[in-house]
Amino acid sequence: MDEQTGDQAEKQATTHLEKSWVDGTLDVDELPSMERRQLLDPSGESDAAYVIERVIARTPKIKRDPKTEPPINSMFKDRMEREGRLPELRAVVREKMQETGMGYNAALQAVRGYFGFVNTETELRLYREHRKNILLSAAETEDVVQGAYERLESEERAFFAALATLPANAPKAREIEWIEAHPAMMRSTRNKANGYASNVVNITADDILRAPHGPCPSRAAAVQLQHWANNSTKFFEQIMSEAKKKSAEGSSSSGPAVVEVEDDLSELDDLLDFGS
Repeated sequence: MDEQTGDQAEKQATTHLEKSWVDGTLDVDELPSMERRQLLDPSGESDAAYVIERVIARTPKIKRDPKTEPPINSMFKDRMEREGRLPELRAVVREKMQETGMGYNAALQAVRGYFGFVNTETELRLYREHRKNILLSAAETEDVVQGAYERLESEERAFFAALATLPANAPKAREIEWIEAHPAMMRSTRNKANGYASNVVNITADDILRAPHGPCPSRAAAVQLQHWANNSTKFFEQIMSEAKKKSAEGSSSSGPAVVEVEDDLSELDDLLDFGS
């Protein structure tokens, strides 16, 4: 083998080893043919040991990038914090400093082996793996947020499309009866009782068009439902107050009952006054 061919093989082997270092392994098939043959079929134990020593010696070391990566000790302490062992490490380091008179960095290096420190390459690998996981988690979170935003936009479009199919108004009594019977009127209190982080109710297109007691009678009723679903206690307090008032008026009247039909909707208008 001439000198030029040998240099090319050496360069190719180094390139292969650098690639294989990514996953921390050395692939025998990536070695030069002569070393691969000696490794797989050595003429004796000494030859095999010699080849293995050469392979180990040529294993490239991963290096810290001082521009983007903190010192190894900082990586180690960050890992101890993630594992919940940083207070213990600090206590042992202080004890070591008091016993020996060492400085902080020297004491840290002296005790870190007891806390799982192997070598700088291993710590750098662990740091980079942690950073990779953080980036992956951030990307997944971004995807989740984007998906939620897109779903919200879709729901909003569907809501306003459903709203456009309704008449502007309906008889006030009918609107109130529809709101009173709507399942959305108990969502806020049920969410609170079940311990949900948010008990804010957002009315959907299905709430408008596919309510179990029938579709929404008007756009005005849909707007009112959105308000009262988040203020259901006040709504039902006013409903009960009106019911008691009418019951009292009925029991105080004397003589035969007279059924009167009134066209006065002032009480219903008061109920629908959001500012009251």
